[in-house]
Amino acid sequence: MRERSFCRSRITRTVRDLVDDAQREMGSMAATAAFAAAPQKYFLGADAFGGESAEESLSEQVGRLARDQVARRANETTSHNVGRDSKKGARFARVPMGAHTCEFCMMLASRGFVYHTKETAGEFGHYHGDCRCKVVAGFPEMEFYFKNGVKVSRGVDPKVEGYDPNVCAKLARKYEEIDGDSTLSDSQRKALKAAWSMSEAGDSPGQDPRGIADVFDDALAKTAKAFRRNKTQENYEATVGRFLQQIGDAFGIEMSGRTYLKKNGREIVGACPDGEELWAALRMLQADKKASEIIWIPETSANKTPDMIVDGIGVEIKTPKSMRKIPTLAMDTSEKRFDLYGSGDDGKNALFSLLSVGNENKGAVAAVLDRFVEDGSLDAYMIVGT
Repeated sequence: MRERSFCRSRITRTVRDLVDDAQREMGSMAATAAFAAAPQKYFLGADAFGGESAEESLSEQVGRLARDQVARRANETTSHNVGRDSKKGARFARVPMGAHTCEFCMMLASRGFVYHTKETAGEFGHYHGDCRCKVVAGFPEMEFYFKNGVKVSRGVDPKVEGYDPNVCAKLARKYEEIDGDSTLSDSQRKALKAAWSMSEAGDSPGQDPRGIADVFDDALAKTAKAFRRNKTQENYEATVGRFLQQIGDAFGIEMSGRTYLKKNGREIVGACPDGEELWAALRMLQADKKASEIIWIPETSANKTPDMIVDGIGVEIKTPKSMRKIPTLAMDTSEKRFDLYGSGDDGKNALFSLLSVGNENKGAVAAVLDRFVEDGSLDAYMIVGT
C-alpha cells in the first residue's frame, strides 16, 4: 500500500495567489473610496476630528490614509520576498511601530516569531488608525549546549533590535487595563499607552518621537479644555492633575501640577505642559532614572517661572523649532525666577529638546549653551534627542 499525506489541500498555489491579489485589490479599493470621500466631507464642512477646521480635517484624513497605504505596501513587499523561503524555516513576528499600538497588535507582538505565514502574523491587518506595525520575517538561529554529556541544539528566535516579546506581553496587559478605564477619553488612552511604551520599550527603533509628542499634545490640550470649563481647584485635580499623575505612574514617579488663584478670587490658573514639553521631560527621566517627582509650574503675569521642579530643582524646558532660536531661548531661560514655588535650588537649569531641530545639531546646540554656562547666565543644561 502506497503511503500518502493526509488531508492534502485542494487549494493550489495559484488559488492562494489569486486570493492574495484579491485582498490587495480590496485594500486598494477601500483606500480609493476613502480618498474619494475626503473632499466631499471637506466641502460639507464635516468635522471628523473634534474641533479642527475643515481644512485640518481634510489634511489629517488624506495624510493618514496615505501613511496607512505606504505602511501596508511595505509590509506586503517584505513579507512576500522572505515568505518564499518559508519552507526553509522562516518564521514571522508582528513588531510594534509608531506612536501608539493597539492592544490587539501588542498581543500579537507578544508571541514572538511563532507565525508560519505572513498572513497569520497579520500582514493585511492594520487594526487601527495610523497602525505602523511591521511583519518581520527571520530564520531561527541555532543554539548549542550539552545535555548529559551530549552536544545538542535548539532553535532560538531571531533578534530584532528594540523588540522584546516579553515587554510586548506586559504592555498588552497594561493596554487592556487602560482600555477598561471608562473615565478616560480616547486621546488620554492613546497618550497613556504612548507613555507606558516609552517607559518599557526605551529607545526602541520602533518609537516615533514626533508622533508620541503629538499624541501627548492632543490629550493635554483636550484635558486642559475640560479644566477651563470650570476653573476650580477641584476640577483641576479631576482633569489635568489626574492625567499628569497617570503619566507619572508609567515612569514610577509622582507627577502633579501647581495652581494659583487669580486676582478675581474666583478662578485659578493651573499648570499644563504641551506635548513636546511632556515628551522632553519623559526623555529626561529615561536618562536620569533617579528622579522621583516632577511638579509642573504655571507662569504668572508678575514672574517668569521655570516650567517644572524636578526633585526640588527648577528646570526650564525649551523646544526650539530652528537653530536661530537657541541663543534667544537660552537668554529667556536665564531670566526665569528659579527661586520661587518652593524650589530647593535657585540654579538656572535648562532642558533643550532636539525633536524639531534634529539629533545632528546636538553639538551645535551644546556649543551655544556652553557659552551661557561660561558667562554665568546658566548653571547647567541637558539636551534630549530622539
